[in-house]
Amino acid sequence: MQTTSPDLIVAHFEGLMRNITPSYTYVRDLAWTRIVDAPTTEEAASHELRRYVFGVGESRLTRDCYSGGEGYTFRLEVHAACGGVGAEHLVYLVDADHLDLRQTFEDEVEPGTNGFGGIFRVDDLGFEVGTSTLSAEFAVHMFDVCYFRLTGLN
Repeated sequence: MQTTSPDLIVAHFEGLMRNITPSYTYVRDLAWTRIVDAPTTEEAASHELRRYVFGVGESRLTRDCYSGGEGYTFRLEVHAACGGVGAEHLVYLVDADHLDLRQTFEDEVEPGTNGFGGIFRVDDLGFEVGTSTLSAEFAVHMFDVCYFRLTGLN
C-alpha cells in the first residue's frame, strides 16, 4: 500500500475534477473550476455554477493497522456554487453532480489513476443545498476518505 496524505489526495482529486464531464444535460458546458485564491467560502465572490472550494477536516486514526502504517480518515467537502440554475433544475443538477463526484473519487480507491495510491475507501455522506456568500444557492458534497499513512507502527 502506498502512503499518502490529505493534501496529496485533495490535489489529486482537484486534477480529476477538471476532467469531469457533467452527466446532467442542463448547463453541461459549465465545468468544475476551483476558486483557488479564496481561503474561505466567505471570501469567494463567484456565483458561477460548479465554482468550488474544498473544506478539509482533520485526520482521524481508524485503528486499522498494516505493516508499517495505519488507516486514517478525513472529511472532504466540496462547496460548489449553483447560482442561476433555477428551482426546476437545482436538486436534479446537484444530485447528478454529486454522483459524478462520487464516481470520480471512488475510482481512486487503490489502485487509482496515474499511479496514485493509498486510498482505501471513499464513503458518500450525501449533499446539502443551501445559501451562502459563495452563491445565492450552493451545495456541499460530503465524503469521508480513508487512506494509508506510513507511521512506522504496526
